[in-house]
Amino acid sequence: MTSSRKHHYVTAAYLEGFADARGKLYVVDVGRGQLRPNQAARSVAHARDLHRIDVPGVSPDDVEGAMASIEGPAVGVIKRMIGAVRLPEGDELTRLLAFVALHGARVPRVRALTSGAVDETMRTMLRMASATAEHWAATQSSMIAAGYDGVENLTFEEMHEYVERGEFKVSMGNTWEVEQVLNQADLLCDLLVRRNWTLLVAICRGDYFISSADPVGLAWSTPRPPSMFGPGFGLRNTDVTFPISSNLAILGKFEAIPRILPADTELVAAVNSRTGRGANEVYARSHDFPWLGPDHTIRRGGLLDAWKATRAAGGGGNDA
Repeated sequence: MTSSRKHHYVTAAYLEGFADARGKLYVVDVGRGQLRPNQAARSVAHARDLHRIDVPGVSPDDVEGAMASIEGPAVGVIKRMIGAVRLPEGDELTRLLAFVALHGARVPRVRALTSGAVDETMRTMLRMASATAEHWAATQSSMIAAGYDGVENLTFEEMHEYVERGEFKVSMGNTWEVEQVLNQADLLCDLLVRRNWTLLVAICRGDYFISSADPVGLAWSTPRPPSMFGPGFGLRNTDVTFPISSNLAILGKFEAIPRILPADTELVAAVNSRTGRGANEVYARSHDFPWLGPDHTIRRGGLLDAWKATRAAGGGGNDA
C-alpha cells in the first residue's frame, strides 16, 4: 500500500514572498467562491499525490525530489533578488527560468488541458472505430492481435451504444501526466531563456504584486482584436510575466528591453491581471491589490465579486 502525500504545484517557500508582515497570505479562492485570510504558505496550492509515479524500480517520489532540486536553488536566487533588487545573470537567471518553466507546466490547469485533449482525441477515435459494424470488426481484430483482453466477445451494438452514451473518461494515468509535465517544462525553459528579461519594481505606496495557482502570465505585448489564435511562448510581440515577490516581478520579451523598469500602479495592475487570469486561487498580502477590470480600469480588491458577476452573466471564471 502506498501512502498519500500532499505535493505543492506552487512552491510554498516562494509564496512566502507574498505574505504580510505576519507571514500570512490573503487567498481569493475563485474556484470555491471564498475569501480566506490568514493562510500559511504551506497550507495552499497543493494536491495529493500530484507528482507520484508508478515505474518499476523507481521510487514513487523520485520526480518530486527532482523538482525540489530545481526549486531549492531557484528560491535562493529569488531571495537574493529581493534583498538586492536586481535581475540575476548567467546561471542564476537560468535557474530562475527553469523554476518559472516548472510552474508553467505543472499547474492543474495545464495538466487538465493536456489530459482533456487526450480524452477528446480518444473519444473521437472510439466513435470512428464503432461507427459501423465493419469498422468495429476491423478494430476488434487489431485489438485481439495486440493482446487486449475482454474485447473478443464485445459486439458492435454493445460498443456503439457504450461510446454514444459517453459515460466514461479516458485517462493515461498519473505517471503519463507527470511525464508530459516534465517534457513541457523542458520545452518551455528553452523558450524562456531565449527572451530578454527585465525586473519590474513596484514604486507606488500600497501597490504590490500577487501570485496565484497559475502564476506564469502570457499575453500579446499590445492589444489585438479577438482571434482564434492566442499568444504563444515562442512568438514575438508577446510578454511573459512572473511575480517574484510583493514588490518585484519579471517580464520577458524577444525584443530589446531595459534590465530594470519601475512599475507604476497601471503596470502592477496589468501584471496582476495576467497572474490571476484563469487561476482558481490568488495569493496576496492583503485584499486591496490593484488589477485591471474588464473595462481596463484599475480596481482595488473586489476580484471575487467581479468573478461572481461574470459567472452569473454567463461568462467564464476569473476575469482578472
